[in-house]
Amino acid sequence: SGESGAGFPHLHVEIRDRAGYALNPLMLLEQPPADDRPPWLKGVLLRSRSGSLVNGDLGEFYFPLRRREALYRPAAPLRVSGPCDVVLHAVDLTGVGRSVAPFRLEALLDGRPLFAETFDRLCRDDNNQLGMVYDMSHSTASDFFFNLCSQEGFALEQTGGRLAEELERLLPGAHELRIVVEDCQGNRSQAAVPIEKEAAAGRPPATRRFAATAPGAGMLRDCEVAVLANRGEVMVKVGEFPAPASQLRLRIVQGSEEGMQAGREYSRGVFFSFQPLNHEVPLRILIERVDNGLAVESRQLALHAVWLKNHLAQKARLGDFSADFGATSVREPTVLLLEEVERQAELPLLATPLRAYPEHFAFLDAVFFKFRPPAAIARPDQVGIFKQRPTGGNWVYLPTRYESGSGCFSCRVLSGGTYALLRDVFPPDVSLETPHSRHAGRLRRLVVRIRDRGKGVRDESLSVFLNGARLDVEYDPDWGHVLIEDLQALTRGENRLQVRIDDLGGNRSDRSFRFHLR
Repeated sequence: SGESGAGFPHLHVEIRDRAGYALNPLMLLEQPPADDRPPWLKGVLLRSRSGSLVNGDLGEFYFPLRRREALYRPAAPLRVSGPCDVVLHAVDLTGVGRSVAPFRLEALLDGRPLFAETFDRLCRDDNNQLGMVYDMSHSTASDFFFNLCSQEGFALEQTGGRLAEELERLLPGAHELRIVVEDCQGNRSQAAVPIEKEAAAGRPPATRRFAATAPGAGMLRDCEVAVLANRGEVMVKVGEFPAPASQLRLRIVQGSEEGMQAGREYSRGVFFSFQPLNHEVPLRILIERVDNGLAVESRQLALHAVWLKNHLAQKARLGDFSADFGATSVREPTVLLLEEVERQAELPLLATPLRAYPEHFAFLDAVFFKFRPPAAIARPDQVGIFKQRPTGGNWVYLPTRYESGSGCFSCRVLSGGTYALLRDVFPPDVSLETPHSRHAGRLRRLVVRIRDRGKGVRDESLSVFLNGARLDVEYDPDWGHVLIEDLQALTRGENRLQVRIDDLGGNRSDRSFRFHLR
């Protein structure tokens, strides 16, 4: 029993076997009403890897699936030129309509099994591999994106296959990716995803149009440049470049090392794909337009790239931000890019927000992000590290520790994202819902809404008085309210309700409400 999860203090129940493995309870418990609905396959997401193209472009692309007769299909075949991460968007609905993860996932390429995962039992040591199961940038508590690509050390995957690498080995032409999803009751859904394997990226696509005359200076200046990262590589896109890729090259400078990359064609311009040269930060890249082998125009970018490797602990620093990465944060080499960004927040900002991307993978070892405020903080209890929701807007507080020796605020993180150091200066917002009845004899409960814009409310600080009588009530963080069902102190005429509550930043709200009953 405890309250380390969500909601009220609750009884946590697990069913384990003699070896200590947690068993899937849906296999063992009867669930009225019976579940006769097959899993719902919503879409597939493909993410470029090693400079591969998806439908002629480079990046991350989502394709909805529609059920046609017995199979889910995309609107058109998906064209790939090389290895891609494949992510399935799917949910299973129980007999009462609750979203849960399916029981089994399987992927076959041209009939050959290359991925299989069964959610029947879980070892506690496998908990840190859940970031290999779920795509961290898109999954929520009720909507799931499943990685169908295995990686080194992934104990939950059963075939040992590498779907992404097998896509690279395909011969040019038509192929099929078949995805099978099954729930605990044996209901099954299948998706047939046609794949068109194209030749490796490099030749100008038919859609590319070049300038009719030789362009002059400034051709690069007007191009859109985007930087992507996935697994162990960095990809740079130069959009709308009006000349062949042979006129662009990428110079990479990192510490004392230097490298060069030739440009390759994609549907909207030219791109480059490379691995960092070493672990020096920053990594400087120069996009150069060349004429007869000489650079005639260039654009420069400084990237703060952290090249994570297994069994290598690392530190990174950028402005007011620093990070400590555990030695086993990743299994396979992975690039994490850091950049300072401009963001708005309801609470005062104490340091420049930091974006760490890509966000779709989870760290397997302890990783700590730290911010140092520009000046001494008189009230450290008001300060915390917050993470912005992937959709933007709201910020979510992360348990933060103040290091008095260094003056830094530190928190443990599970994945990339946008982080900021904020000061919680606002007390909780407390409001009383309009009673559903104005008759004292018909009123069954009162509902008090509590919203905190900062670090969250301190549950144990809640005090509620109805006409001077203290009530035994609790705050429900899932619903953000207090239900008052003990109404013995109610009277006809004027009633007074008083609510006091503190937040974790030490801000107090003390509100009184008056209402009349007949």
